[in-house]
Amino acid sequence: MGIVVELDERGVVTACSSTLLMDLARDFFARLLVGRSLVTERAEIESDIHTFYLGHSQAALLFALHQVFEAVDVSTAPFAAGGRPAEGFAPTAGEA
Repeated sequence: MGIVVELDERGVVTACSSTLLMDLARDFFARLLVGRSLVTERAEIESDIHTFYLGHSQAALLFALHQVFEAVDVSTAPFAAGGRPAEGFAPTAGEA
């Protein structure tokens, strides 16, 4: 199982894709992640997957998600400083 997430500068998921076979399953999993922070909402995301994603791939999705969490933790992206912009990061117009 593989998942790919696109994050904004705060670590919020803006897009998500997975290797789930069914379109509906991929779309549903993406809806569980999009708009959520991989920096500050990890427990809530995992809880929602346990509660709402009842497919046979649940454990594999959680394992893949933990790999994404690890990648976020070692990232040098702006959100890697615990959800705060990294030193020297200048947001573009319309961002806070």
